[in-house]
Amino acid sequence: MILPLAIPATAVEPGDIVAQYCQLDFSGALLHSGADSPICKLALDNGEPPQSPVVLVESFKVASVSNEADGVRVDVSYKVLGAVDEEFKHFLRSTSPSLSNGTFHLKKERDSWKISLDSLRVSPHVGASALPNHIDSLIRPGEDFTRSGDEKIAGVGEKKEAMSLQRMRKQIVALQH
Repeated sequence: MILPLAIPATAVEPGDIVAQYCQLDFSGALLHSGADSPICKLALDNGEPPQSPVVLVESFKVASVSNEADGVRVDVSYKVLGAVDEEFKHFLRSTSPSLSNGTFHLKKERDSWKISLDSLRVSPHVGASALPNHIDSLIRPGEDFTRSGDEKIAGVGEKKEAMSLQRMRKQIVALQH
């Protein structure tokens, strides 16, 4: 009897791991992820991903994969539309979509590749459809969203801040049309 060969966990290539991470990030996972989220399962437990600025992107692409002495380097190219400042008060729109690159370093853990967070300098790169949803959660009073352990940024009760978030949301939604 011939049995099919089992595909080892190492069959998932480093570029695929980074593409999964970027897709989850694009969907907004880093804006409100916990330790048990799928995006965290793709990374080593050796640090935290940067939380700001939140970059608004139209698309991303794994550009290259190369071997390093202690693992693998994966470069990603992003088409950037703008960014939200650290305090989530201002949206800085690019005059035209620009290209930006991010670098991920992966290390082998047991039988699989994991993104090393201690060297990660890529802040959240979120798609234009996910960011307005996150802003909505910041505007709604009483909700308890936090950004990966940061101070509470939800339940904005002050009218001025809520209006500022609403203006930012409108700017971002307008980019989709």
